[in-house]
Amino acid sequence: MKPKIWIAGALTLAVVAGGGLLATKVFLGAKSDDAVHLVPADAGAYLNLFVRPSNAQKMALEDFLAKFPQLGDSFEDARDALIDVLDPELAKIGLEFEADVDPWLGDQIAFYVMPPEVDVSQSGEGEFDLAPVTQPDVAAIISVKDDDAAQDAVDKVLASEDLEAEGASYEGTDYLLVPQDDVDVAVGFLEDFMILGTEPALKLSVDAFRGDSLDESNAYEAAVGGFADDQLATMYFDTESLVAATVDASAIPTEDRAGMAGLAESGPIAVALHVRSDAAVLEASIGLPDDPALLDIVDGFAGEGAGRILDSLPSDTWFAFGVPQLGRAVSGLVASIEGASPTVGSDELSEAFESQTGLDLQEDVLSWMGSTGLFVQGTIVRDLGGALVIESSDADKTDAVVARIREAVDSEDPTSAQDFEAGGLTGFSVALPPPAAPIFVMGGDRAVIAYGERALNDALAPASALGDSDQFSQAIDGLGDGYEPTFYFDLTAIPKLVQAFTVFGGDPGPSYESDVKPVLESLDYAVVGSKREDETLLQRFVIGVQDGEE
Repeated sequence: MKPKIWIAGALTLAVVAGGGLLATKVFLGAKSDDAVHLVPADAGAYLNLFVRPSNAQKMALEDFLAKFPQLGDSFEDARDALIDVLDPELAKIGLEFEADVDPWLGDQIAFYVMPPEVDVSQSGEGEFDLAPVTQPDVAAIISVKDDDAAQDAVDKVLASEDLEAEGASYEGTDYLLVPQDDVDVAVGFLEDFMILGTEPALKLSVDAFRGDSLDESNAYEAAVGGFADDQLATMYFDTESLVAATVDASAIPTEDRAGMAGLAESGPIAVALHVRSDAAVLEASIGLPDDPALLDIVDGFAGEGAGRILDSLPSDTWFAFGVPQLGRAVSGLVASIEGASPTVGSDELSEAFESQTGLDLQEDVLSWMGSTGLFVQGTIVRDLGGALVIESSDADKTDAVVARIREAVDSEDPTSAQDFEAGGLTGFSVALPPPAAPIFVMGGDRAVIAYGERALNDALAPASALGDSDQFSQAIDGLGDGYEPTFYFDLTAIPKLVQAFTVFGGDPGPSYESDVKPVLESLDYAVVGSKREDETLLQRFVIGVQDGEE
């Protein structure tokens, strides 16, 4: 009998656990973007906003907003404030949100724009007339809980504006067509959504729903596939189609269009927003380009190693920026400009640099520049300082650049620069009028440009590192697995800096104490990080908020 009891008990536990997981998924699960099924696969831009977010996002918003009591005590307070803004605008078309919109409004509102059609005409060699551009087809896709109530709101607007509507139908979907002076407006209902837009856009939405919608696009899936599951808003841009339309619709000679065409090579761009109880998170993705120069920019600025750079900066840093391969990034930027810009010829920037400095930009400067860190420290004026530290693969070339900078300084004021040595580096210092601190320019196995002697010493060998800071560690954890931090800002420093400069005569204004300072004091940190997934670069921008109990 005992085995049967154990089996029955195990089955009971499994059912209870399964029911708990199902309830958790239903209650806290992410909301799906259903509007995207009504968006054409070749849409140029798409925006989706959850006006009634998932329970998980709503709870996170409640906790997040609680850190800002001056903005309201809850999500409902924030919603009421938004309604107060909307109602005057709705009143202009005869509606009131609570009475005419809220009863039927579902959980999401989406918008899309089709790339405009253009007709380029050439009036002469190398000369183009501005092309006539057709009005782009656009549509709003609004989630609806009650079709009849939504139709009542439409009828109320038509009566308020004294508009006449004509009945029409397309592929079994009935809709109203409202003639307008510029573009006729179509309103129809399809699968729990109201479609409001141009008539061609409504028909495109019907076609998309029956097949070939944006969510079936490989480009769209690649762009949004790396985002967190539960979002408040998502935006998507098909850069190739939008850039093509922009180029074709402008008076740009054919031979000068390569620069803009290069933008399209990076692939679609997507942005998404979600919140946690302790932070707001903005995510972005961009397809990696095939162009070698553009790849150098991406890998140089956002490649592996940025986290190690920030970790090694001084612990009292309140602003930090790390670049894994500065030389590669700048080389790619220069090559991209010289190869694509209609106003800058091949090698023109490099030649101009050499004529002004006597140095070959690539061989003498960029070739030795490796990982680079920038930091700023100090929250009172006399302690303000910072430094730029660039690791060098060739000490002789680094010294030559420092010597050239010294020559430029001496040419302006032969007595201002003084020889200086520290930490195995050699260079010079320049004294500035008090209360400003001196500037140090050093070279060797790394290049250091520092403002203030304390910053110089911390750049060479900090007593404690930023990587050991609890706040910095919290910020890095907030980025998520696999993200390399490239930017960090201790937002708690802002009120201190405002106070410091107020002492020197700055006046933040009468509303600062009551309106601005409380918001600033609720902020904790800002951090930006990136990672690569297949052929996509993912980035996250996280703004953390303080607990409020501290």
